[in-house]
Amino acid sequence: MKNKIFLTSMLAIVVACPAFATTGTATLVGGDGFLASDTTEESCKGNALTLGNEEHSNGTFTYTAQWTPETYVVTYNPGSHGTGGYTDTPGATFGENYSIPANANSSITASTGYTFNNTWNTSANGTGTAFTGANPWDSTSSLTVYAQYTPKTYTVTYDAGSHGTGDYVDTNGATYDQQYNIPVEAAESITADTGYTFTGSWKDGNNADFTGMNPWNLNSDLTVYAQYTADQYDVTYDPGLHGTCLSGCDDNGVHVYTNDATYGQDYTARTFAGVNFAENQGYTFSGWTSSENGGGEVYTGDTPWTRTGSLTLYAQYTPKTYTVTYRCGGVDVTEGGVTTTVPGVLTSDSSQNSTSDTATYGQPYSFSSGNICSLNGYSFRSWTCVTTPDNQAVSASSTSSWNTDSNVTCTASWTTNAVYLVWNTDSTDSTVTTPAACQYNATVGQEGSISPIAQPTKRGHRFTGWKVTDWTADTPSGN
Repeated sequence: MKNKIFLTSMLAIVVACPAFATTGTATLVGGDGFLASDTTEESCKGNALTLGNEEHSNGTFTYTAQWTPETYVVTYNPGSHGTGGYTDTPGATFGENYSIPANANSSITASTGYTFNNTWNTSANGTGTAFTGANPWDSTSSLTVYAQYTPKTYTVTYDAGSHGTGDYVDTNGATYDQQYNIPVEAAESITADTGYTFTGSWKDGNNADFTGMNPWNLNSDLTVYAQYTADQYDVTYDPGLHGTCLSGCDDNGVHVYTNDATYGQDYTARTFAGVNFAENQGYTFSGWTSSENGGGEVYTGDTPWTRTGSLTLYAQYTPKTYTVTYRCGGVDVTEGGVTTTVPGVLTSDSSQNSTSDTATYGQPYSFSSGNICSLNGYSFRSWTCVTTPDNQAVSASSTSSWNTDSNVTCTASWTTNAVYLVWNTDSTDSTVTTPAACQYNATVGQEGSISPIAQPTKRGHRFTGWKVTDWTADTPSGN
């Protein structure tokens, strides 16, 4: 049986060991029976091994350093385009393989306009080192990595709209948070419809102007629509052949209204007075036409205007018509000291004293001959014509162009017929002496005595006077 020595006081034995050594041998130098169990890594870090107060046999002992690997926290930061994040604690163990935990990726919610790539980087802006884990982990510090994202792209459709053709689609042309400019191909693709001009501008579905976007901040595709202006056209108003411009006309005597009509919109012709025109004497404005000579339909406007050029409108007129009244008149007859008027009558209707006709301004007109009226014992002499109602004298001569701007009344005047008296003495009786027939210029309708130059005689008879047995308006032949 071996002898054992028990010491009641601490005996410190210092054993030298190499720096950071993990194994080695040492000989007890402070007495028998003492061997330290305090052989930790910390003891050797100071290049010395301290043996505690324990009972051991005398002799040589072997020491071995013991190690525990460090652990490090890995922080998964959501970065600038997402939310969430994850802290992996204790996380990575030194010297061991380390993989990104599933909770790190699942914790991330990408911000609007971005897609999380399921990748990480040591720099928030992605300019650092990509982090996919470690095999093995050899860093002696904790680590923060940042989620990486890809901005979304969007398609911008350039619609030709309602007045053109030629859509253009800019597929994935816009990138979120980046400047977006309208591509030149969008405008080049547009062909405006007839009557419209593409302005080069666009509007979105809310009628807001679209000129691009800096930065793009829509989380959706976008359709914008081409904008147009309707073409405008001049409308010229011409007073025509029987009108006059009062004011506002150019040197050609016409009134030009610039950009007066707009394509696709209703257009109403202006009024005659509205364009400061006046009718010439004898004419009434009747409407507008596109032909100076009045050809074509009367123009009142377009609903809508679909012409592709300017328009000239000519004023058209209707010549006025006038009533020419023919009155057969009459003569005053005195009999027994009483004067009465004997009226002339229409030859076609003795119950009527007048008739009428129509004259058209600017057109030929022939006055009626006197034979439309008759008056017993009188011959038509002429018409006496005056305007109505101002009684201005008018010539009754036929004309190639009526130019009297008034109704006219014509009254017949008469000449007394010569009266031929023939004394019939029954000349078949040879015993009758017949005086020469005489013509007596009596005035019809006036009193007077008519006597033959001589009285006739008849054998065996006495002359007692004359009896009117016949009347003819004709002049006897040979008298």
